[in-house]
Amino acid sequence: MNLTENVSESVELVFGWLDFVFFIIMIALSTLIGVYFGFCGKKEDTPKEYLHGGKTMSTLPVAVSLVSSSISGITLMGVPTEIYRYGTVYWLVVIPTVISGIIINYFYLPVFYDLQLTSTYEYFQLRYNKKVRVMGSVLYTIYLLLLIPIVVYVPALVFSQVSGINLHFITVGTSVLCTFYTMIGGLKAVVWTDFLQGAVMVAANTVVIIIGLIQAGGFGNVWRINEEGGRIQFFDMNPSPFARLTFWTVTIGFTFPCVNGLGVNQGMVQKYMSLPTLKQARRSLAYCIVGIVLIKFITCITGLLIYAAYHKCDPIDTKVIKRPDQLATYYVMDIAGHIPGLPGLFVAGIFSAALSSMSSMLNSLGATLFEDFVRPCIKKSVTDETINKIIKCVVVAIGAVCLFLVFIVDKFGSVLQLSTSLGGVTAGPILGLFTYGMFYPRGNTKGALAGSITSLLYVGWIAFGAQTSIANGSFKQPYLPISIEGCKSNVTVPPPIIQDVPVDEPFILYQVSFMYYTLIGLAIMLVVGIIVSCFTESPELDKINPKLFTPLVKKYVIRRQEEMKKDAGGLKAVIWTDFLQGVVMVASNITVIVLGLIHIGGFGNMWKINEEGGRIKFFDMDPSPFKRMTFWNVIIGFTFSATSTVGVNQGMVQKCMSLPTLKQAKWSLAICVIGLILIKCISCTTGLLIYASYHECDPIRSKAVNRPDQLTTYYVMDIAGHVPGLPGLFVAGIFSAALSTMSSLLNSLGATLFEDFVRPFISKSTPDETMNKIIKCIIVLTGCVCLLLVFLVDKFGSVLQLAISADGVTLGATLSLYTFGMFYPRGNTKGALAGSIASLLTVGCIAFGAQRAIANGSMKLPYLPTSVEGCESNVTLSQTLPQTFSLVPYGLLRTQEVR
Repeated sequence: MNLTENVSESVELVFGWLDFVFFIIMIALSTLIGVYFGFCGKKEDTPKEYLHGGKTMSTLPVAVSLVSSSISGITLMGVPTEIYRYGTVYWLVVIPTVISGIIINYFYLPVFYDLQLTSTYEYFQLRYNKKVRVMGSVLYTIYLLLLIPIVVYVPALVFSQVSGINLHFITVGTSVLCTFYTMIGGLKAVVWTDFLQGAVMVAANTVVIIIGLIQAGGFGNVWRINEEGGRIQFFDMNPSPFARLTFWTVTIGFTFPCVNGLGVNQGMVQKYMSLPTLKQARRSLAYCIVGIVLIKFITCITGLLIYAAYHKCDPIDTKVIKRPDQLATYYVMDIAGHIPGLPGLFVAGIFSAALSSMSSMLNSLGATLFEDFVRPCIKKSVTDETINKIIKCVVVAIGAVCLFLVFIVDKFGSVLQLSTSLGGVTAGPILGLFTYGMFYPRGNTKGALAGSITSLLYVGWIAFGAQTSIANGSFKQPYLPISIEGCKSNVTVPPPIIQDVPVDEPFILYQVSFMYYTLIGLAIMLVVGIIVSCFTESPELDKINPKLFTPLVKKYVIRRQEEMKKDAGGLKAVIWTDFLQGVVMVASNITVIVLGLIHIGGFGNMWKINEEGGRIKFFDMDPSPFKRMTFWNVIIGFTFSATSTVGVNQGMVQKCMSLPTLKQAKWSLAICVIGLILIKCISCTTGLLIYASYHECDPIRSKAVNRPDQLTTYYVMDIAGHVPGLPGLFVAGIFSAALSTMSSLLNSLGATLFEDFVRPFISKSTPDETMNKIIKCIIVLTGCVCLLLVFLVDKFGSVLQLAISADGVTLGATLSLYTFGMFYPRGNTKGALAGSIASLLTVGCIAFGAQRAIANGSMKLPYLPTSVEGCESNVTLSQTLPQTFSLVPYGLLRTQEVR
């Protein structure tokens, strides 16, 4: 048969008697399965039996049911048309299908199986509250109420054409039949009917492919014709999100609808739950992925066969068929109409997919509506038998509503596009709600509601705008070129419609590929949810069920709950905050050094300028104790200062004590010393860079800065002010150091005050929880006092110098107390008290006298010479610049501390 020429002839799309036999057998078997499980095969009339199959289902039937429920008549007829008109890019959906299976297997399925939920939307109430659960159920209900009529309508339309039976009679009969066996048999009827219908579906399409390959002269010839016609195109690497289908829109964009459809969809999860073990549920998921990939291959190959058959005479352009989705059925009738029963087998396959999808949707929607809207309104004393009757009534009611909506679909064809868009619109927020809850322990109800509503409205706006633009013709998605050159001369091709009125370009967001709708919705849900949760109260982690999280997050939650039983944050919060702030501090300073070295011409040039300016001097061996800094007073003097700060300081020791073994404490000390050396090297290098940059025009003398301590910030703004964000990163590093130090000091001071001044006055029977609250109150009070002193420091700058001097005074006395006790066995209380008091008074007298001498100008500490010769002529220099800055004593005292 010459398929190309035969297009011009009116192929009589009417079943023979054998085709009707196939159809009747399939319908009868589906009905009998429902009757059997409804009246003969069940063990007990309970909701568990009805909705979960008594958890006695087998892996293979459930896996086939999962495949059958995932594939509808829309897939069997729509995918071949997609390949015919747009090429094989869609074929890449097998990749995200496999990826989604892996994601579901490791992240989502274990959560649902652990919780053993009847409705997946019960999860929202456990994780958030009832409001979120109701919203999720409403989204799912709307989606299915719009999808079920379409699933029924499309194959009914096909059957009406090939049988001559009125479309409305078919839709009524199909809806009533599917509702009947779903209502009577429950999940077991759905699973075993899906198994039968899946086998029919695969068998029908496989036979069509075999006959098509024979007619076309083999797969090689089919591939060649499609390649010449530009249909073979897998690797369109265009990264634009506005391209209809590319490698990226399919592999990335389709992953998330797959995860939603197979991983969190009520119908799918309900079938996973029907298996007795998680291992079997995972195995059924694996089989399901293989089956879906197989169906995709079958439908895509069918599309290649159709193009190979009609590449010279397009049945759509020649108006032989009314709608593009009728192409697959027309092709089957064309190549196999002379084979009795085969067209009936193929249409039976399409009906199998529709019935399977509808029965699964009815069952899952019935479970959702009952659990979320009916059960809260009935008494707990109601018997299981009564509950089962209620569920069956709910299923019948849904079937009636869907039957009514089928007639609306028939009247308004645009509902098909609208419902398809709605699927993408609702999938994003639903998947986002589950992902937000399972992966983000801080996620709360407000974040979930805000994120899902924002996602729904935003993606809904995009989808509605896109559909409106397509409807008014402003948004066109041209398909690949087709030909009618091989048609017979009596074929009349309608003239193309010419648009006289120019159509405006649609809004840019309306042009986003529909494959990205779910991803956009998911991203918006997560971003908005996380932002809202950061500004609102987070849930109490110790009261959340760890089973609500994915396995990896679950381990973290369990560990944190165990830790929270021992303490309420305290030191651990300080340590992890210090860790983050330390990373920011080092990163910001290293970035400044790199930019500075580039700006100055490299390390060698920097060193040369500093050497010429007299800044490079390490070995000043003057033994005088009265010199500001020499080799000896740095090496000897700083040793004891560092020992006091790192070795016996309450904050440092408290952190070492948080480690479980002495060996780990020693390792942390070694790493700490390395880190301190790194920070010292970084800060000293920064000083060299500043001098190299300003050695000919000192910003202090030229009054470019008000205080010497502003020099580093001035330098950063000078060399990196043009780099957006970098000055902010540097200041963040300074703040990180300040916050890290303050949090450590507050925590250690709180522990000290509690142990030495509060604990002696409280009862020994006081619970740990109460003591934790007392410590927190002490920390809050300490913070308030410090806040008050900050305002004093702001008013009286000399207080800062006095405080640093007092710090240096106490270090010697503190270290001496520990050393006296640890190294001198004869040491006693009187010696400790006398020594520490004498040390405190003597060093305090020296420090106070030094500060007073510097203040009245009798003690001067001259700094190395600086120059202003390179300054611009309009720079006015201070004529009364003092020889000694307050920075000098600040630097002296500061060398005694490790910051």
